[in-house]
Amino acid sequence: MKNSRTKKDTVRRSKEGKFLFEPVSRYVMYDNKTKLWVNHRKRAYLIWFKFLQHCHRDKNFKVDWSKYQGWGGWNLLMDTDFDTWWNRNWVNLFAVKEKGETPKFPTNTKTKISNYNSLRLYLLVYEYQLKYPAADTYEISQRIKKREPFKRYPVPSFTEGLGFDGGVINKRTVKRRMSDYKKRANEIMENVCNGVFP
Repeated sequence: MKNSRTKKDTVRRSKEGKFLFEPVSRYVMYDNKTKLWVNHRKRAYLIWFKFLQHCHRDKNFKVDWSKYQGWGGWNLLMDTDFDTWWNRNWVNLFAVKEKGETPKFPTNTKTKISNYNSLRLYLLVYEYQLKYPAADTYEISQRIKKREPFKRYPVPSFTEGLGFDGGVINKRTVKRRMSDYKKRANEIMENVCNGVFP
């Protein structure tokens, strides 16, 4: 994996024309002011934070708040935006002096979380189910497919050609993938309730 971008590299843009940030340096996980590291980019912790909020709100899940000592309690988590919460808490909860050390709240070592887009997609699938309860899985996938390219990258599993000719999207395949995403989102919710992410 290269650590720098060359002049010839193309810049990725959304359909709105905005530049899409692509980190190429490991120093996106380093804070110059405190001289501390985090083991993942800040946005991975944002997904954990949002899943925890959903776990608290969803009656099908029960958060073991004893696993989140130091996070500020559910009152703070429900009433605070992520950036404010992060600025108050990241040093105590996730910071380490040397890259690779174990923080007070590590992520699940059995699961790689380097692919932020997958984690975000699991969260989106869960949130779209809440937003559109009458919609079936295919309709939810199409709503996500329509929204994502404007702000970010298209979702490959909803846009790639799945037929032999490379151009037809098979509805059944997309529904099956959506079922997998829903199942994984529920697994993450269960894990988060028990203080584990993802």
